[in-house]
Amino acid sequence: MSKNKEYYKCLDELERIGEFVIKPGLERIEAIMEKLGNPEKKLKTIIVGGTNGKGTTCYKLEDLIKNNNLKVGCFTSPHLHTIRERFRIDGKIIERNDFVEIFNRVNRVAEKNGILVTYFEITTVMAYLYFENNKVDLAVMEVGMGGEFDAVNIGRGDIVVLTTLGLDHVEYLGNTIKEIGTTKGKIVKEYSEVITGWQKENWRLIPECVKIQFGEDSDEWVECVSNLLGIKYEKRTVKIPGRMEIRNNFILDGAHNFQALERLMKRVDTVEKIIFSCMKDKDVDRMLSTLPENVELLLCPMKNKRGMSVRDMIKAAERNQNKYRSFESIKNAIENIDEQKTLITGSFYCVSEAREILKMEGSEKD
Repeated sequence: MSKNKEYYKCLDELERIGEFVIKPGLERIEAIMEKLGNPEKKLKTIIVGGTNGKGTTCYKLEDLIKNNNLKVGCFTSPHLHTIRERFRIDGKIIERNDFVEIFNRVNRVAEKNGILVTYFEITTVMAYLYFENNKVDLAVMEVGMGGEFDAVNIGRGDIVVLTTLGLDHVEYLGNTIKEIGTTKGKIVKEYSEVITGWQKENWRLIPECVKIQFGEDSDEWVECVSNLLGIKYEKRTVKIPGRMEIRNNFILDGAHNFQALERLMKRVDTVEKIIFSCMKDKDVDRMLSTLPENVELLLCPMKNKRGMSVRDMIKAAERNQNKYRSFESIKNAIENIDEQKTLITGSFYCVSEAREILKMEGSEKD
């Protein structure tokens, strides 16, 4: 079988497993890691959890470490265009051949031992194995959802960054800040050094550790990490796909919950239109309440099956008294824009579609 065919066979197998199947618990990933010799225990690891800002923080940490001439592995999710984006060493995504080799190794072990891993579990295992095989100096690992039962939490967590704390994924994590903070905080081990943007009254939700430092935003969190590592910090502009990207008159940002949109709208200058689409499990009323009343919303469905229906977005817009029009697709909404300054937001999956339509860098089909 050709290497390309092998690669697409791996993608088909992952699709069969299902990207959005969530099974809380660490017992499956612990079992498979043990069979692989526990590569995660050999890696000095920075685990990044919290509600918003995780991906941005990971990219900035990757940039910091790489620019101090250290070899860095970085695992983030979701991806925008190819699953290979999730696995990077020194900023370069994994090659297809390496992806196939590591996927097949992990999948064989899972099948041989009857371990039914999820999509996120198998990709997390692959990341730890890929980084350990390549002897990175540091692995930066982004938590997928929550913390305590997230697959990434099997890593050492020598340094832990807890970004922000807000209500999201309430059906899995709980309906209160206390419940959500408790599960997110459990990526902290007794030997971890912690940096956080959480307000001090929520530090009680963080388990006992070596020390906790506060930072306001991703730049301060990264500077704190540089101090812990004893390496040089330089505030740099890091281009991050899907975060405050500009293409002609379009701004694209994957803000996908109320808190993220609130922060985004403080950073974005006046826009004339907003193309919006979100996932069906989001609090769309709160999300739309953050958007300017005088800006017309262009509501449209995304191709992702977990996307919210236009009908439900329209109902929310009417409750919020937003000005809106609806479209059959993100493509149609983009084609309706002339020269107006337009924000595209609501979900990384919405931004992914838009990047492909606008033919932005890295958006080519894998």
